[in-house]
Amino acid sequence: MKNIAFLSLFLVVLSSCYKGKEADLIIHNAQIYSLDKNNTVYQAMAIKDGKIIELGPEREIMNKYAADREIDAQGRMVIPGFHDSHCHVLGYVEDSFFADLRWVGSKKKTLEIARSQTPLNGWIIGRGWDESLWEDKNLPTLNELDSLFPDQPLLLTRIDGHGALINSKAFELLDSTDHAAILEGQLQYADGEFTGFIMDNALDIIYRKSPTVSKDQLKQKFADFQQTLFEYGITSINEAGLTPDQIEWYKELEKEELLKLDVYAMIFGTEEGITYAKKNGKYQSELLNVSSFKLLSDGSLGSRGACLLSHYSDRPTHGQIVLDSSFKKVLSFAYLNEFQVNTHCIGDSANRLVLQAYGDLLKEVNDRRWKIEHAQVVYPADFDLFSKYSVIPSIQPNHAMDDMRWAHERLGKERLEQEGYNYKKLFNKTGIVVLGTDFPVTDINPIYNFFCAVFRQNEKLEPKEGFLPKGGLSRMIALKGMTQWGAVANFEEGKKGSLEEGKNADCIILNTDLLNAPKEQVLKAYVEYTIKKGKVVYE
Repeated sequence: MKNIAFLSLFLVVLSSCYKGKEADLIIHNAQIYSLDKNNTVYQAMAIKDGKIIELGPEREIMNKYAADREIDAQGRMVIPGFHDSHCHVLGYVEDSFFADLRWVGSKKKTLEIARSQTPLNGWIIGRGWDESLWEDKNLPTLNELDSLFPDQPLLLTRIDGHGALINSKAFELLDSTDHAAILEGQLQYADGEFTGFIMDNALDIIYRKSPTVSKDQLKQKFADFQQTLFEYGITSINEAGLTPDQIEWYKELEKEELLKLDVYAMIFGTEEGITYAKKNGKYQSELLNVSSFKLLSDGSLGSRGACLLSHYSDRPTHGQIVLDSSFKKVLSFAYLNEFQVNTHCIGDSANRLVLQAYGDLLKEVNDRRWKIEHAQVVYPADFDLFSKYSVIPSIQPNHAMDDMRWAHERLGKERLEQEGYNYKKLFNKTGIVVLGTDFPVTDINPIYNFFCAVFRQNEKLEPKEGFLPKGGLSRMIALKGMTQWGAVANFEEGKKGSLEEGKNADCIILNTDLLNAPKEQVLKAYVEYTIKKGKVVYE
């Protein structure tokens, strides 16, 4: 009898040690915020062939699966990989070849850095200056630019990408055809003389005339930068505006197995973009999704190019609408061919115009998932248009923290409080917001973007009471806007955005619980592991 009892005990122990199923990776001893429909929190997750195969209690998963690798999360937070719903990765990579003028505190230093830049095919090119950081906030004159850069074309783009300084050598490259294509107000004049500052469509024309970096140079820089994105926990991005050539470049990256991120690529809504879309239709592979257009309706608040219903408080101008004849063509083509549309709208006039144009086609509540990018200044009555036509707000909370230095000057106190950066109201009207950083215009760190969305403060914890705090988001809404809803907005919720069986194993492990930690800890939080399709790509 003793032998039988011993044998029975042995078999029980043996069966408890036997793990009948295989996995490639197990994450356990974790707080796994699945973000499923019930917001279920799990302790362990098994992954195989790039997919999540099961989530559950610690003991159940550990007893059931044998894995090539196990990660003990030590009780830390596990969430879906961050989805940056508005950024410019290729632009960031290209900028690395030019003079970096970001966060430079004076006009003199800005121009000194530009002068020290090695020319690219004869041009001096720099990106990122911001006159609001200068003690002397006046822009350099054309005479100043010509005296410092007499022999080479100069192109210094503002931080927002909607304005630039050029010298006479660059201005001379604009021919009569170019001038006809530039809308009034995009070349700034004083007393009948060109000042050296250009905006929006004029800037696009100069870009087309300026030299570009070779594909091979970009590929190497992209590989390095892609790893930086993984370090920040970013596994999916929305490229907010690409030319057909740039989209083909991404296809090359994927073909050469250099692309690891998920990329939702917006085609610039130009005549060239429409022709490309008509010829190629939608393109959707494992990593690359080309099924939408990017349109620009106005400029930025900082350069006073955003189009407002009433004059700017600090200058007698409304800004400007930069839409051209292709706008209605893009909307019509997109509607008939089930492409999505994503339109840059910052000023209240631009937001109203585009929402009404969307409504002319969409008519009512729908599932087209068209977006407004930025939605920074919205007239109170126009918030209802988002819900009326099921338009998704794509917002960048870190913009608010940058803009608060001068937003009251541009808009005035009353208009700013009634219309500005009210992300909570946008969510309340639509039930969804998607968050992006807009890097390289602003900080790339998604955790800082989360902090800005929730606490409405900058990295110095300023202002103490928060900037327009009534417009802030709850922690859970902000988190979903950076993960789950980014996938939903792109019609990709079936494969990612939440941690559920059958979905891609795209997740991150953080050192801090963003949903519960004190805000000072949230500000210092960082990513410890990034897993992309079941593979650890950063630790």
